[in-house]
Amino acid sequence: MDRLLCCVTRRESRKVNKTIGLETFEERRTRWRSIRLMYLTMFVMSTGFTIILTAVWPYLTKLDPNVGKEFLGFVTAAGPLAETIFSPILGYWSNKSGSARQPLLATLALMVLASAGYSLLEAFPASTAKYWMIITRFLIGVSAANVTVIRSYISAATTLDERTGATSILALCQVMGYIFGPVVQSILTSLLGNDGFPIIEGFISMNMYTSVGWVIVVLSSINFVLLLPQFFTEQHIAVREEMKTQGISTPLPDSQPVWKKSKLDYLAAFSLIFGYFVLVFNIALLENLGIPIVMDQFAWTNEEAVYYMGIVMAVGAIISVTVIALLKFVCKYISEANLVIYGGFLFMFIGRLAYIPWGDAPPQLQFSHEHNLTNAVGCPVVEQPWCEFTPAMTLPQVLIGYLFLSIGYPIGVTLLFSIFSKILGSRPQVNFI
Repeated sequence: MDRLLCCVTRRESRKVNKTIGLETFEERRTRWRSIRLMYLTMFVMSTGFTIILTAVWPYLTKLDPNVGKEFLGFVTAAGPLAETIFSPILGYWSNKSGSARQPLLATLALMVLASAGYSLLEAFPASTAKYWMIITRFLIGVSAANVTVIRSYISAATTLDERTGATSILALCQVMGYIFGPVVQSILTSLLGNDGFPIIEGFISMNMYTSVGWVIVVLSSINFVLLLPQFFTEQHIAVREEMKTQGISTPLPDSQPVWKKSKLDYLAAFSLIFGYFVLVFNIALLENLGIPIVMDQFAWTNEEAVYYMGIVMAVGAIISVTVIALLKFVCKYISEANLVIYGGFLFMFIGRLAYIPWGDAPPQLQFSHEHNLTNAVGCPVVEQPWCEFTPAMTLPQVLIGYLFLSIGYPIGVTLLFSIFSKILGSRPQVNFI
């Protein structure tokens, strides 16, 4: 035991030596506790995103059997649209207030309300329930915009040497949420099924669609409590490190005079932002359309599609976790830029090529307008005439394409953000102009 304690003490001493002159031992402990709470927040937010992802289309068709896939496009777009609008707003709020806590608490509270609303959609009239789904998805998107603040805080609370490791762990927590969400959805699907059981007759029911919203309500509430001042204290070391590098010893009122002296490569910064957009666009397109595609191509029912795709997404997330865990080791031998190009973008490109139909015959056809009838499975030829002559996809190609995505996406996203944070240095990550 004494040897173990001695080894731990020596390891901690080596870590502290790297930040000597920047913080005390107690400040370091407080700083890393706050970073770990950001890891938790990222896990909760990614879980909240993926736990309902596979069931949105079946839930929508249950609320309105005659709804078309065109309407699914509006539901799908609501979240990303809200995130696009509110990411800079939350970033501006965080910068102006000098605190990450305020926007994080506000968005977590909103996540609780939006998730509860999502679980109560069956209580609304059938004619309006689908429109309320758009509203709840929009509010969840507003909540998800806090990922900007989380990433910004990680950059501000880590030194340059710590940043790649910290951003990798943050990405790992995000992918862990991607595992947890589909696994929970698959378990609840097998336990509760499409109908479930009523809690309050005609108002609250517990089934495969509504139960996941209540899971997020609980997780977000716990997360909210842990970000209160009693548990979460913000520590910004990046500015102090930059001051030390520039030989500035007098405390400054804010970080701007420090980072204004360092030149920013705008072309590189915006190129990385565009690369991030390309990667996220690809995965968002696949994850939101994946369920309708497999239901059309393989004639799966709502329960089968949610259950099997939940398993596929969970296995893919485990692969992504393994990839992220190996990144720090691989980056010692291959540059981050080369890994992004040949491990990130190339693998994503191959994954998309894999989805070109390989089948030698069209998929099973469905001639009913209603999507949730027992016998209404297959490709809806009435709405999609191309079902009659377009070759069907095969299950192996779906799995192969998802495998390449599971490898390429974590490499690209993790390293793009790592490179981006190093380019910006001590600048506030959400407002670098």
